[in-house]
Amino acid sequence: MKNNWKNKFKIEQRQALKTTQVFADRETNNFIVDFLKTFEWLHTVAYWDRKRYSIWLGTPSYKWEIITEEEAHLRARIWVQWIVDKYELWDLNQRERAAVVSFIYNVWSLDNNQIRLLKNKYNCALWNSFLQYSYSNWQYLKWLANRRMSERNLLCN
Repeated sequence: MKNNWKNKFKIEQRQALKTTQVFADRETNNFIVDFLKTFEWLHTVAYWDRKRYSIWLGTPSYKWEIITEEEAHLRARIWVQWIVDKYELWDLNQRERAAVVSFIYNVWSLDNNQIRLLKNKYNCALWNSFLQYSYSNWQYLKWLANRRMSERNLLCN
């Protein structure tokens, strides 16, 4: 199992690095990673994250993997670019993209209609409804509510 995650991620990394889009907007990707860092703790050792092993910022990993901080940043930038490409967030500016990527990064269980609505930067009332994602296991989490407000403020201000 551990080698499957490791090999899969390394293959995805190599494929991503071959594309010209991965770091085409390096400044924006770094802005997004810096925004995510305000809510995520730096993990250089893999940890169990609900469904799989992860390493910093929830990037896929395997049990006992240890990476450097530089590797963590590289993986985060690749993961961010993957989200931007998968959900076609290219038309958003830096702040808007950071808000939407942060939300997707943290929630993951969204359908295409919700993603389309998220990208609607002119509907801040809709973003207020996403404040409901401040709960984990039916427990209100203040830090998660702060994250949702920060995302909303990036997109709507």
